Amino acid sequence: MNEVTKLAIKLISENWKKINLKSIGYEGVSKNQLVKEIKEDYYTACWVLTEVMSWGADKDYIEEYRVENEEEIFVIKINDKYFKINFETYCLDECEPKYKTIMYF
Repeated sequence: MNEVTKLAIKLISENWKKINLKSIGYEGVSKNQLVKEIKEDYYTACWVLTEVMSWGADKDYIEEYRVENEEEIFVIKINDKYFKINFETYCLDECEPKYKTIMYF
């Protein structure tokens, strides 16, 4: 199981009662059903991290993992790995940070 899926399951398991199931369109779905869906579908795991855990719960749970959140970039760090949102697939792709040295006066 990859890092994104593990984190999505962890956040759902630990914060289930704090998630607004109505606002995320999952009324009537059990925690076990959602965890099963996360395990089977990487897209759902990504959706949980980028959407549910940022606005679908009582607070922004993904904030402690977020490295960057601009209009065109969303990057989280899980353990020592970085994941960036791919706006074509809406999934999180593993990426490497790049550094620039800038000289200015």
